[in-house]
Amino acid sequence: MGQEAPAEGIRIVLDEVDPVVPRAGEPLELRGRVVNDGDSRRRLTSLTASTTWQPLGSREAVTDWVEATDPSLVAGHVIGDDTIGPVLAPGRELPFTVRVPEGSLAGLVADRGVVGLQLRADDAGAEGVPEGVEPVGLRTVLTVSAAEDPPEVPLGLSWVVPLTLPPDPGLVSPDPEVRNPAWYAAAGPGSPARTWLDGLDLPGITWMVDPALLRMLSPAETLTGPGEGVLGEEPEAPEESERPDESEAPEESDGPEEPEGPVDDGATATAVPAPAPTADLGAPSPEEDGGQAGPTDGAPTTAAPAPAPAPEEEPASDDDAGEDGAGEDEVDSLDTDDVETALVELRGRLARVDGPRLWWLPTDDPDLSALVDLEVDGETAHRLLTRRPVDPPAQLVRLLRRGSSTVAWPAAPTLRTGQVATVADWFDRREDPEDGPGSGSVLDRTDEDHVLEAVVVPRESVTGSTGAPVGPSAVPLADVPGVTALGSDSGLTGLVADAGADAALVGRAAVTQRLLADTLTAHQEAPWEARSLLVAPPRGTTLPADLLEQLSEGLASAPWLAPVPAADLLARADRVAPATLTGQAPDGTVLGSLTAYLDPPPSPLDPGRVASLGRIEGELDGLAEVLADTEALRSWQPVLPGLWSTRWRDAPEAWSRTWRALRDLSAQTRSQVHANPSTINFLSDQGLMQVTVLNDLPVAVHDVQARLAPDRAVLRIVDQPGPVSIGAGSRATVSFSARAVTRGQTQVTAELTTPNGTVLGDDAVVDVRVQPTGTWIYWVLGGLAGVLLVLGVVRALRRPGPGGTAPASTTPTSTTPASAPSTSSTTTTPSPTPKEQRP
Repeated sequence: MGQEAPAEGIRIVLDEVDPVVPRAGEPLELRGRVVNDGDSRRRLTSLTASTTWQPLGSREAVTDWVEATDPSLVAGHVIGDDTIGPVLAPGRELPFTVRVPEGSLAGLVADRGVVGLQLRADDAGAEGVPEGVEPVGLRTVLTVSAAEDPPEVPLGLSWVVPLTLPPDPGLVSPDPEVRNPAWYAAAGPGSPARTWLDGLDLPGITWMVDPALLRMLSPAETLTGPGEGVLGEEPEAPEESERPDESEAPEESDGPEEPEGPVDDGATATAVPAPAPTADLGAPSPEEDGGQAGPTDGAPTTAAPAPAPAPEEEPASDDDAGEDGAGEDEVDSLDTDDVETALVELRGRLARVDGPRLWWLPTDDPDLSALVDLEVDGETAHRLLTRRPVDPPAQLVRLLRRGSSTVAWPAAPTLRTGQVATVADWFDRREDPEDGPGSGSVLDRTDEDHVLEAVVVPRESVTGSTGAPVGPSAVPLADVPGVTALGSDSGLTGLVADAGADAALVGRAAVTQRLLADTLTAHQEAPWEARSLLVAPPRGTTLPADLLEQLSEGLASAPWLAPVPAADLLARADRVAPATLTGQAPDGTVLGSLTAYLDPPPSPLDPGRVASLGRIEGELDGLAEVLADTEALRSWQPVLPGLWSTRWRDAPEAWSRTWRALRDLSAQTRSQVHANPSTINFLSDQGLMQVTVLNDLPVAVHDVQARLAPDRAVLRIVDQPGPVSIGAGSRATVSFSARAVTRGQTQVTAELTTPNGTVLGDDAVVDVRVQPTGTWIYWVLGGLAGVLLVLGVVRALRRPGPGGTAPASTTPTSTTPASAPSTSSTTTTPSPTPKEQRP
């Protein structure tokens, strides 16, 4: 709105126009304030209200007047004044009331019209006023009605208002001191959803609700229960009696026991699990696993000696500052019961809405535009579009059975035919609403009974131009049979999106008058034709309650408007000729600064992050296959689909924080089931080897798959081990058969996975020294056989034959006389055994 002296820090705020739709010939009262936002005093003694002599005949003329871009438009008709001041101190405000006499507006309009209104505050004629000090001014409008009867063909006015969750990581915090205030701010009294529902009271309102807003999530502290510590803190260590001794070194095995071959009883050195990762909000790393360039966080990964699997690096994004969520503001005395009470009240408020005026977004409002642009596979898209809140209470089940879920609302400045056709294909198979949420029943639809009934698009996507005259808001699409385009009016929608900020600057009455003026000038383009305007405020639009109440009063009392529910627009769409989407976006040269509200911020999703979400989903599914108690894990599983939500466009750094918390929880849990490194001497051709698997989790695991792979061909794994089950805080021995190929050293990698292939722990390495018996043992045995053969031959040669000479006598005998010369021989017999010797 047009403040004429912003540099001075003085502004005029118009709070009330009574009545909201002034009538020519009747008195009018303008109430507001002059506010000093500057740091110096200002002398102001009077405030004057004046209007243009001629009505503003078009939407463009209203904009020209408010923004002071047409010098030919002058407010020369004074309708009233008030005395104020005399001094306005910094940080203070002066109230004013201008009472307009009943004849002041007569003659300005024929039946109804918009006149420019100018409010000026100055000290004209006062002594001591410095020369050159300009008066303070505000340019706005008055929407005046002079006719007694409404027009024969009023302008239809429809609203489609989204009620969604804010992009607050606190909503999924495991800490109730953070989570409860976040949910109360999102769904409790004073929340945007409650403010819209309670403040905008018009029969033409259609509420498009994200079911996730109506069911509180309560994630556990970890994926395996609350006993390990709060996310981001060091988990409590298991009892000493249950932990392996971390001081022992890996022991060596000297090979297999006979006759089976080598068996290793497992090394006693324990791989210490990495501490629970903290929610690091540091700068991202430059790359992601798998070579996908993109932003990552700088959270360190601890390993000693068996490191946790390195958390996958966060995919690329420039918006990764990691601010705290809005829900983390302190709210005293809020507990879970307070939040549940607020949710019951919100669901009860929606239950009072007529069924045709209640539309449902897919749960967590998936970012359809990003899904299409990133070419996400149909299975993933279908899974996101068919989700329902987890374990919905009976009140929510009844509510979800009402209303419609056949309208899509992609967040995009424009849509093309191919994009809408893709979304229509994704909507082809949906849950049967008669079976209730979570029933899993799916209906097959034909082209004649297409599930996607309509898609909300900017009006330019149908008309091709922002300046095109207002026409029907619901137009069938020629190239997507069965689907109708609901074209939101960009000008009016932009004004509504900007209304909250504008009201804080110039006042709720000035904003209400501008919105009324836009609808009236749109009606005057062709007052004899049946046409309609659709207002679709962007997600996240928040307006103060008093503005919504005044706007409701003004729209309800405007005789040129007829409220029309969006469902009625769709019902009458078959009377309109089909059109083809143009792909045209709102024109910034026409809409000016309002264009920023109509062009959604970029999605934090990109190819790297989509791949990351798929990996984390697989990891959670894998953990669910092996954990004996999955209650804590199930409390986190609904958090992951929420990362596909459109809401994160408004806070990409909050997306990073939520993603990082879930990624770190997965990595922490997987790291605590791991194999133990060891050293083995394999002294056999073939035999059994053993690897120790540790489970440091507080819950048991089952069906853990172990795969052993040597890095060299000196050893071959004959049979892989079967599934392993391990108790909480325990260990198990995995046996497998191996065969030696040749002598040497190798490292056998022990990879643990879940049945779906999710990797657990690290790939522990077992050092194996292979010394097969087939090369040296036979040389030894052959040598021993040769020695025994030689000894046998020698013994056989020394044994006497059958006719051999008798052994010589031990007593010498003389055969010749003593005097004669003689010749003697001595035979030595073997020494007797000890038993044969005598003393």
